[in-house]
Amino acid sequence: PSKVSPQIKEIVQSKIPAFESKIDVHIQRETVEVPVVKEKIVEKVVEKVLKEPARIIKEDIKLSKTDIAKEHYYGMKSIKNLPEALRLFKEDAEETYNPESYLYLGKMYSNGEGVKMDLDKAKYWLSKAHGSQMTEGTFLLAKLQEQTLSKRNERLSKEAINLYRSAADRRHPEAMTDIAFFHEKGINGFERNCDKAEEMYQEASRCSLRATNNLATLLLSKNNEDSGREAIALLEKAVKSGSGLSMSNLGVCYLNGLFVEKDILKARILFDESAGLNDPDGLFYSAYLKLNNSEYSLSFIQLVKCLQINENHPQANYYIGFLYEHGLGTNMDKQLAKFYYQRSINLNNSTDHKSMYRLGCILFAEGQDRERAVTLFKRAAELGSPESANVLGVLYEEGLELDQNTEMAKRYHNLAYKNGYLESGVNLAVKDLGIRSGEYIGFNIINSKNKHIDTGDTTYENEETFNAYNTIHEAARDGSVKARSYIGIKRGITSSVPRKPYENHYVPTMKWQTISSEMK
Repeated sequence: PSKVSPQIKEIVQSKIPAFESKIDVHIQRETVEVPVVKEKIVEKVVEKVLKEPARIIKEDIKLSKTDIAKEHYYGMKSIKNLPEALRLFKEDAEETYNPESYLYLGKMYSNGEGVKMDLDKAKYWLSKAHGSQMTEGTFLLAKLQEQTLSKRNERLSKEAINLYRSAADRRHPEAMTDIAFFHEKGINGFERNCDKAEEMYQEASRCSLRATNNLATLLLSKNNEDSGREAIALLEKAVKSGSGLSMSNLGVCYLNGLFVEKDILKARILFDESAGLNDPDGLFYSAYLKLNNSEYSLSFIQLVKCLQINENHPQANYYIGFLYEHGLGTNMDKQLAKFYYQRSINLNNSTDHKSMYRLGCILFAEGQDRERAVTLFKRAAELGSPESANVLGVLYEEGLELDQNTEMAKRYHNLAYKNGYLESGVNLAVKDLGIRSGEYIGFNIINSKNKHIDTGDTTYENEETFNAYNTIHEAARDGSVKARSYIGIKRGITSSVPRKPYENHYVPTMKWQTISSEMK
């Protein structure tokens, strides 16, 4: 609650004689602690004050221009009138130097409420509020500086950090949440200290849903049953209070079965509810499930909305690039696909190997910048992209854009196979066995204990040959179309080698906190 004006406190307290117990009475967004004796007296006074606050106030005091401006700002008596609120706040700021008017003027210029957005004027008024010891003004000034620096891709300044510290020292819950986040991640000059972060989250969570959410995700990261159950309870509590961010994070828990029974339907409901509250993560995950369900148009619409709210959402940038590249849910546009893939790479500090691979594929196919495409493939392969490693194996093997090099080709095919790309392992095995395209090797009996191969005609005691045959059979069991073709399994024919369902899209990692793009 904001500070209570002495006049209102005096009015309410005059309605009830002084007794030992007390109750909070809410008047026009202000909280007054007044003494009471019996429930009946409480009911009568509260009823009178809440039903006729305007008449009571007009009888006893004269409202300041800031008080009247707040009525227009919040629409207390009639519809909102932001231009009139702005005029009254300005007059009171100039005439009485009211610190509260400074705060509201800063908020209105910062958010473009009733006036054109003007960050310079917002900074001016918030600085005056900060100078008048308005804790909310200190916090909002810190956020404004952070947003300005983020747009210029600059790191958080010492001045902004000091403002956050100042607000947190005065127990501002959102500022405490931000400082706790800095401790948790070890960023912006803070040493990583999860215990300190947890302590600050605990205190701030009494008044901040964001702190509750961050506390829950910190507990989840401990990856033990007790902390996990506590985290789920905190997320459920925040969801009941209407936290869109907690809805999306609880949805991720149900999606992946984290300390709850896996339930994709419940996850989808939570994501849709979060998306309805315009939470960027909720919009993203809702779009992600729709994409995997081939609802491309709906997925595209939600990804666009997600990026309108937070253009720096890295996963949303990747997936909208994917949709543009393949013309799913929208018209095919390779240029826009390249733009979003590049943005995703930038937002992930050049660690997003999937965007690198997709961007490299487009550049290589266009033929105009294949040198950069190869550089992207190499970087992506180093980061664990099996597709990129496979491409490099093929390029070295065929001598395309790279000098032909059998050893390098083998190295990258092995790397791709180790990272889960079955076709690279099959390519290596086929080459080792000297199998020509179109040939098949039949169902060979493999005795892994004795390292023998029985092809029906000959038994080999060569480990390399055994490994090659074994690789093809294992790849076939895991669903490799190429491997299955070599051992004679044709599509549509039931065999003893089960085929695993193939997932075209990767499951995104859980994104716990969303404070700002600079912090991620």
